[in-house]
Amino acid sequence: MDLFAATSRVVSLARSGAIAAARRLFDAMPCRDTVAWNAMLACYSPDAFSLTAALSAAASARDLRRGEQLHALAIALALPAAFPVSNALIDMYGKCSLPSSARQVFAEMDDPNEVSWCSLLSAYASSGWLQKARHLFDEMPLRNAAAWNALMGGYIHHGEVELAASLFREMAAHGVRGDIWTFSSLAAACAELEDPRLGFSLHGLVVKCGWSSAVEIGNSVISFYARLDLAEDAQKVFDALPSKTQVSWNAAMDAHMRAGGVVAALRLFWAAPARNAISWTAVIGGMARNGRAEQALRFFSAMVGCGLHPDELTFTPVLQACAELALLHQGRAAHGGLLRRGFHGDVFLANGLINMYAKCGDVDSSIRAFLGAACRDLVSWNTLLLGLSLHGRAAEAVAAYEEMAEEELSPDGFTFAGLLMGCSHAGLVEQGSALFAAMGVLAGVDHAACVVDMLGRAGRLAEAAELVARWPAAPLRESLRGALGRLGVGRAAVVEELLRSHSIEGVEEEEAAAYVALSNMCCSGGLWEAAAEVRKAMAARGVRKPPGRSWVEAKGKVEAFFAGGLEGLLLPEAEAVLATLRSLESEMRSPSSILSDHPGR
Repeated sequence: MDLFAATSRVVSLARSGAIAAARRLFDAMPCRDTVAWNAMLACYSPDAFSLTAALSAAASARDLRRGEQLHALAIALALPAAFPVSNALIDMYGKCSLPSSARQVFAEMDDPNEVSWCSLLSAYASSGWLQKARHLFDEMPLRNAAAWNALMGGYIHHGEVELAASLFREMAAHGVRGDIWTFSSLAAACAELEDPRLGFSLHGLVVKCGWSSAVEIGNSVISFYARLDLAEDAQKVFDALPSKTQVSWNAAMDAHMRAGGVVAALRLFWAAPARNAISWTAVIGGMARNGRAEQALRFFSAMVGCGLHPDELTFTPVLQACAELALLHQGRAAHGGLLRRGFHGDVFLANGLINMYAKCGDVDSSIRAFLGAACRDLVSWNTLLLGLSLHGRAAEAVAAYEEMAEEELSPDGFTFAGLLMGCSHAGLVEQGSALFAAMGVLAGVDHAACVVDMLGRAGRLAEAAELVARWPAAPLRESLRGALGRLGVGRAAVVEELLRSHSIEGVEEEEAAAYVALSNMCCSGGLWEAAAEVRKAMAARGVRKPPGRSWVEAKGKVEAFFAGGLEGLLLPEAEAVLATLRSLESEMRSPSSILSDHPGR
């Protein structure tokens, strides 16, 4: 075959779409001239459709550099005027968060069509140009469901869920029928808003429009009910779905876990046809939230044993469980696991590490986790301050608070609660009083109680009484105010006032702290008999202080011990320990062992 015939054959194969055959023939040609080369190159010359496909791929990958190269190629080939190419360019720039470039492409179009308008609207909305998006929306010659969805999606994506709900009402008023995307995205918005009335109305509209069998909408409605802790309603929606995806099972599990229904959630977990990493994470997180830290760690071990890879959302409850059980060894192992997976930049994980190390008693590692955090928020500082305070390092906590002020972070009530607690335990009365005075309107009853406790521990009972006297509080604190005012008068007056003014009705669990604080103040003032009477009054009035507890990790197993828990052990060693404790307690309570207030005794 001569050169002319071979070149003609290459062109013929290329036109028929047999590019590979044309290339094989071209490579087999013994000699090739310029015409042959041009013929082969023409085989690879992109047209509008191939360029549109390439731009769509660049948009999906958010690859701005590749998209700009394709734009340059389109200009070189004089293709931007074609509708598919221009619309693809607008979409690409929008998904790459470059709405100004998308607007420029739109402006260069002679007669933009409906897709062009929607693409530019989506570019504005997804990039956060919400006001311009609304202005463009109002200017559109024709607004279909896609346009409403694009603007609504922008509102939801940027946290303006109330605007999204308002837009949906406007959409219904214009008689525009929503589609699957409309209802599913708005149901997600209702979950964010936790607006029961809007969510219930939307669910009713979904049923009325015949979309209740759509699994995407059903999943969003389940999530909405989950946010409201309405597990039974979520279960009804789940049961009504004709076909269920993995998202459906996970959403239903999460609904039960949020409402405290651990058993129902586990029943769904084991009944699911498949379990992915999100399923395991939902169970682990639910166990941690519902006070089942040990089970949360067991499920985490089982998840890893199944070959699934945990993500940031998985490690957060794992760290919480390790902190709850004070399992330093397992906490360090979790820390190593998240570092190996490259999750060290997440602020929630950083806060979890700070908290875990502090609650496990390794304050230095807690400080290192704080200093090594890629970014720190107010929760990071509050967790560090509380950890330092609880471990007797109140001076360091105050110094850290001063550093926090230099970073122009505004403290909240939790910040001062941790600081005041540390000052109380460390006896830093002046610093604590100054912090309390600096709180202003942030000061609450809990903060005042910390200061009263701090003053009582320091023996400055008159100042404590003065604080209680000018603090507006509940009836319990009214009686505490009177009792504090009589501390200098005599023990009998304190006990008499306490017993006369307290009744079991209306006593809340949180008020146990006030009784304990009064008992501690009596002890600080040397009023030992009065302190004992306060404790008796607590028992008589049914006011119970949550028992102290501790954990011991041995051979990979956690044993928990509660104050007063030895009575339940049927062991001879336990009975011997209890007998010794009762003997010591009896000796301490005998009149001869009670210290007198008299100087020199």
